[in-house]
Amino acid sequence: MLRLASSLCFSVLLVMISSWNCVAQELTASQNGAEISLFNGKSLEGWKGDHQWWKVEDGMLVGATTSKRNPEDPSWLITDKAYENFELTLWCKLEGDGNRNSGVYYRGKWNAEKQVLGYEFDLGGWAGEKELWWGELHDPYGRQLSVSDLDKAAIKQLYNKKGWNHVRIRVHGNHIQHWLNGIKTVDWYEEDPSIQKSGFIGFQIHPESKYKVYLRNIVLSPL
Repeated sequence: MLRLASSLCFSVLLVMISSWNCVAQELTASQNGAEISLFNGKSLEGWKGDHQWWKVEDGMLVGATTSKRNPEDPSWLITDKAYENFELTLWCKLEGDGNRNSGVYYRGKWNAEKQVLGYEFDLGGWAGEKELWWGELHDPYGRQLSVSDLDKAAIKQLYNKKGWNHVRIRVHGNHIQHWLNGIKTVDWYEEDPSIQKSGFIGFQIHPESKYKVYLRNIVLSPL
């Protein structure tokens, strides 16, 4: 009887240890997060927006304007899921007229005018290189927020005008960081507790010029 009880206790202990190990593995996985490819290179699955302006070309996500008035207003392509704390990386390239401007929006939401409120990693500028906003943190349709740790001269030297640029965004709680081509451009803390902590990720094109924005290797790692 004593041996049976000892054997039973040992079996229960093994089950408990196994359960603890499973829980620990799940916690570790949730804490570390697994990389999520937000774009499959084949279709716009997982994204919502006006497909007139957003397409898949040669394995890349492409947003394209056709003139200074088409689209009539800024056009967004957004994820159908919301994200809170994460690190997002991607490659982007802009080609076309001088006024080429796009942006990566995150923790986004719509306002009453169907504009996106949230943080933006700005891509591009206006008037050639007279206005460069690459890597800056903006909230243009909400607080008109504008944050950058680099001046325009440094940004001009940093971004690749004719080729691919690497974007890295890290957002955890109220701490927001941007990197452009491996150089940190923003290290900022949100002080307004009313700002949303979670939202969609999206890309934008403006109707002020004829150009294309190319995006690839769009990978998100939850934090």
